[in-house]
Amino acid sequence: MYAFSAFYDDRSTLQGSKCIRIVAIAEKKLVEKSAPYCHIVYEKGLPDIVQSRPADIGVGVSYRGYWFREYVFECPLQSNRLPLKIFLANKSNQRTQWSIPVEFPQTPKIKQDFAVCVICAFSKFNPSRVLEFVEMHRLLGVSQIYVYNNNLEPTTHKLFKQLHEMGKIDLTDFKTGFFETPAPSHAYYAQASPAVNDCILRNMYSYKKLIIVDLDEIIIPNQGLNYKDMLEAIDKKYPRSIETKSYHFRNAYFFSDFDNLKNKSDTNNDSKEIATFRRYRAKVSGPGYSIKSIIDPLSCYGMHNHFCWHKTKAADVPNESLDVPVEFGTLHHYKKCHFDKAKCAEIIKNPIVDESALKFRQQLLLNMNSTAQYLKLKDVF
Repeated sequence: MYAFSAFYDDRSTLQGSKCIRIVAIAEKKLVEKSAPYCHIVYEKGLPDIVQSRPADIGVGVSYRGYWFREYVFECPLQSNRLPLKIFLANKSNQRTQWSIPVEFPQTPKIKQDFAVCVICAFSKFNPSRVLEFVEMHRLLGVSQIYVYNNNLEPTTHKLFKQLHEMGKIDLTDFKTGFFETPAPSHAYYAQASPAVNDCILRNMYSYKKLIIVDLDEIIIPNQGLNYKDMLEAIDKKYPRSIETKSYHFRNAYFFSDFDNLKNKSDTNNDSKEIATFRRYRAKVSGPGYSIKSIIDPLSCYGMHNHFCWHKTKAADVPNESLDVPVEFGTLHHYKKCHFDKAKCAEIIKNPIVDESALKFRQQLLLNMNSTAQYLKLKDVF
């Protein structure tokens, strides 16, 4: 078992049941046999020992002959004492050598509208794509972008650190000592959902909405010029009485394989590395397929990469989440075609023109250039 973080949770949407939530990876077989026990330590007095309630947040990975799964463990609080630290053990009378501090989420007087939780970053990224991701989200009304570093390539990590120092992003190292070094490639995916849930629990009171995406994805509004306008338009057409509202956006692949196609209106080649300026995509995917979400952090205590698997009591109602019609916005997914050769060939033969992101072109380029010059980056795009 490996625990990433633990948070005190007293959200009103829990409807009275305060607890501590531990973001962790654990052996699936052991958890299913008997949920581990929470040993809750206080500054004074004896610890409380209660059995946890595991919430799965991913499908898991095979590692050294065992199946490990991602969880958020709920540890119910039995008193009004404020917890100091906590550890999990397979038995109520078992002691361990590790413990982690219980963190208390910040409670600012005024909530910001939007933040982005990036689904764990690893490997190498083109600098222009990094600047594009950051500056486009800023244009769309995002106050902060939370990036969890999970073995980023050194030059890419350096760029993220520079953006962190500028205040453009919040960068957190999220490497686990659980897997061997270097870790197998699939181990990085096992830390994606834990990173997202750390972001949600850490920011449960700081933002009205959290946007859950990968670094190769951006939710682009088809109505309005920012996320606030888009959500207001959605809520006007699809009113919901529930206080917390979440939104699922359908996936649209803007494959790089389309790049050899020429659009008659595209006479400028100065931004070929800017993914959001691609004009061709595949057919929008159906409901539920590779969707990404904008959620209310008060509504979810167990988030998968794509949508919330476990909702708080007040938010666990049928109309809390909405499958957003394409007329309002879509998830633009920028990557190389990953299907088999025949299917990719068929998709590339039937491109769909989509210029919905081009309305941001002029301002995006200005902002990217400004940041690149400040960081003294050369040949970015």
